[in-house]
Amino acid sequence: MKRTLVVCVALLTALGACSSPQDEATEAVAEETEVVENRGEPVPRELEVLGPVPENMFGMHVPLVSCSQVPAVAKIPDCKKGSWPDVPIQSLRLWDSYTTWRDIELRNDSFNWAALDLAVETAEKNGASLLLVLGPTPSWSATTIKDGDLKGPGSAAPPTYFDDFRSYVKEVAARYRGRIGAYQIWNEANLKSFWRGTPEQMAEMTKAAYDAIKEEDPDALVVAASTTTRAEGAFQAWFPRYLKELENLGWPVDVFAAHAYPPSTMTPAQRVIYLRQVNELLANAYAPPLPLWDTEVNYGLAGPGPEHPDVDLPGNTQAAWLAQTYFDSFRTGVTRTYWFQWSPISPNSLLGVITWPGTKASKTFEVIEGWLTKAEWKGCTETNGLIECAIANETGDATIVWSQTGEQPWVAKGSVSQMCQIDGRCTKSTTKEWKVGEAPILVYQAST
Repeated sequence: MKRTLVVCVALLTALGACSSPQDEATEAVAEETEVVENRGEPVPRELEVLGPVPENMFGMHVPLVSCSQVPAVAKIPDCKKGSWPDVPIQSLRLWDSYTTWRDIELRNDSFNWAALDLAVETAEKNGASLLLVLGPTPSWSATTIKDGDLKGPGSAAPPTYFDDFRSYVKEVAARYRGRIGAYQIWNEANLKSFWRGTPEQMAEMTKAAYDAIKEEDPDALVVAASTTTRAEGAFQAWFPRYLKELENLGWPVDVFAAHAYPPSTMTPAQRVIYLRQVNELLANAYAPPLPLWDTEVNYGLAGPGPEHPDVDLPGNTQAAWLAQTYFDSFRTGVTRTYWFQWSPISPNSLLGVITWPGTKASKTFEVIEGWLTKAEWKGCTETNGLIECAIANETGDATIVWSQTGEQPWVAKGSVSQMCQIDGRCTKSTTKEWKVGEAPILVYQAST
């Protein structure tokens, strides 16, 4: 692999500070050379997804998709059972599935494609599109080795040579040309456990990957590094700087990404707040009107801080919150949502909502996906925590309704023909008055 140092900018050279491509002085240059432009007021982003339901809206993580090719997990009892969901999914995000740069290029120019080959074949067999997360850094390429890096020593460090990353991206994009539909640069790059470099360096990595991918597979989408929102200080400090540098580099992305996990003790309503903050920061950065994906979400995950411990949610709440999440995505401008994750029921699970064969949440995933297959989303209203969203699907015109603030009365505006619940049960009814709680219901209008 050709390894050439990234050339330092002229200002750093003049200052005698050109010691490495990852020199922290890059931050100072960005601040000193920033040109303030008067571009008028930011244009707000479209905060609701209207029209036909986007393809691949229902995404999922399946960590065991390649487990048979990974000796460390091949023999666990759930390997075969967990290799693909028993409910239909439209898109698969490959993360925690032994398919990243660190997993594949174990030594410089030495690749083990077995796990990724199997993941791609399995997704194709099941008709799911693919989103592959490219990072993190393999130890052999890391600028520094630190044991606290979440994916292993050196995994959160910038690569010593950016050409290492660029060359890997070219390899993977060429190998899977036309088969992997989207590539995400990095996972939760605003957290030091995943990325210890600067936002400016991550933008440079994004540009390098974008150019490599478009050269090998022009139709593939490049998804920005995700930022997690619940670490609010890190989010507010990191995301605007990343966007600023992406602008300086000509916006080398096709999709923006966030992880809108609420703190463990909070509800889907907090996720809505976070996603609106993401949209506001994108507008303030004068970002182009590209799609926004939520590429990882669940509830009850411990943190941030000891005041937010791990929370185990009741089965009915798990199902209700999963349904709310996908419906909330439409009203916050999110065109694709990846649930984290398809994984076994375990007393040691860190997740509040479990999707696995037989769980209420997995059944709900299948049911609401059916509601929205070949559907049109017509918009939502919110009044005192009561959410009403109008849709039209093959069965007819309908309203999805739920409450964020406890049980409330709701009256349908027109004649009613039937009511469906998130467990799949439907009841013919002309009743217009309903008690609505956290579990969304679907009420069809009577045909006229």
